[in-house]
Amino acid sequence: MIDHQLKTIDVDYRDIDKWLNLQPVRATLLSAGTFQRYFEEKQKEGADLAHLKPPHMNASDAAIQRLLQLSHNTVGKV
Repeated sequence: MIDHQLKTIDVDYRDIDKWLNLQPVRATLLSAGTFQRYFEEKQKEGADLAHLKPPHMNASDAAIQRLLQLSHNTVGKV
């Protein structure tokens, strides 16, 4: 939906998938508390305070997979 809306309003963005041969925008809804659980997990591993937040853009595959696991493990839990 985000990709579609950007193509509607931005002429240059409209053809970017043809130029780069990829879909530049992907978003995944994570369950509530996922980033907090990620933060706590990294803190327990002894990560430096400056490295506790996961990257929000262009995250590593490992960070994305861990966030998805943490999100999936709590679906339906309050």
